[in-house]
Amino acid sequence: MKNEFILIRLVARGLLDIRIAAGSGNMTACYVLSDFIHTLPYSIERISKGEINYQDVMDDLSERAKIKKMESWLANALSDINTSV
Repeated sequence: MKNEFILIRLVARGLLDIRIAAGSGNMTACYVLSDFIHTLPYSIERISKGEINYQDVMDDLSERAKIKKMESWLANALSDINTSV
């Protein structure tokens, strides 16, 4: 799978999880997850312009996951994406 599509699927997964959290009234989860993924569309754009590469984005995302305690969400989302292809 093209790397940019993995990032697009991460955004889609994040939006789905935000919708689920909102439906259950978990606004904290909505905020944390939206804060975590909101830069991905800009990263995809920068990859397409050749300014950065996929590994740069994944390294940054991994670091941010540690800081925001989103490591489990990121691992599960990536696992789901890789098994659905």
